[in-house]
Amino acid sequence: MVSARAEEVLRRAGVKGVIPTPLEEVARWVGINEVLDIGEFNNVQREAHRRRRSPGVMLRRFVGAVFFGPRVVLVDTSKPNEMRRWTEAHELAHKLLPWHVESTYLDDNRTLSFEASVQREREANAGGAHLLFQGTTFWDESRSYKQGLAVPVALAGSYGASLTATIRYYVETHHAPLGLLCASKWVQNRSRNIAYSAQSPAFEAQFGPVSSFFPNRLPVDGDLLSPSVATAIRLACTNHSIGAGSMHCHDRSGTRTTFDVETFFNGYTLFVLLIPHRRVSLGRRLFVASELRP
Repeated sequence: MVSARAEEVLRRAGVKGVIPTPLEEVARWVGINEVLDIGEFNNVQREAHRRRRSPGVMLRRFVGAVFFGPRVVLVDTSKPNEMRRWTEAHELAHKLLPWHVESTYLDDNRTLSFEASVQREREANAGGAHLLFQGTTFWDESRSYKQGLAVPVALAGSYGASLTATIRYYVETHHAPLGLLCASKWVQNRSRNIAYSAQSPAFEAQFGPVSSFFPNRLPVDGDLLSPSVATAIRLACTNHSIGAGSMHCHDRSGTRTTFDVETFFNGYTLFVLLIPHRRVSLGRRLFVASELRP
């Protein structure tokens, strides 16, 4: 329902197929009069908090907001362009979903994250992602290439989206079984903390959540991890290219499966993509030269 509503808005605003999505046109169509910097709002909140002197209460820094009465969206303009666009798309999604209009939304980094647990924030994430990637438009382009991390890395810039958002969207909405681990760049006790994981519906149906393969931590060496995957991780982290390896896991029925594993590091997050091995992989191969972007 969320994607269908976002798709309808793209068409009625006359921006379906226009890449990157001109969010100002979407804002105009859904009735937003202004998109302003949230900095002043945060200053007002900080001053009000100082006057109240609430002991032990931490003031959150909001990076996005939508007010339905004055029809205004606020975004943190100090953020990189890709992050600003994600925030604006998220806030516009609140506005285009009729059942969200009864409330005002103040969003910080927690509610804007893909892991937001509140149902309406998850819906705003899904609607915002559809506005940025335009559903079928993104997939018509991506399906002509061989599956792998090179696809979202190559397409992120043209859609005006961050690498993280594009990789997540690519995995979570893919028709094939894909699993994604996103780990910290910091190594402690021969492992990295897994910040979050994601998988396509087909992957979860066949293998369960990808997090079950690596609970909480991702080993970094060949003693605890497939040697080829450990090598792929080192390659990704040293020269920012896409590394390749393989590993074995079991599906829900207990059948042993070989996975092709790809790794990519954007300077902030290590991405590890699991793809069930196929003898023949269709599509054009992409080669990407990475720049460090979130």
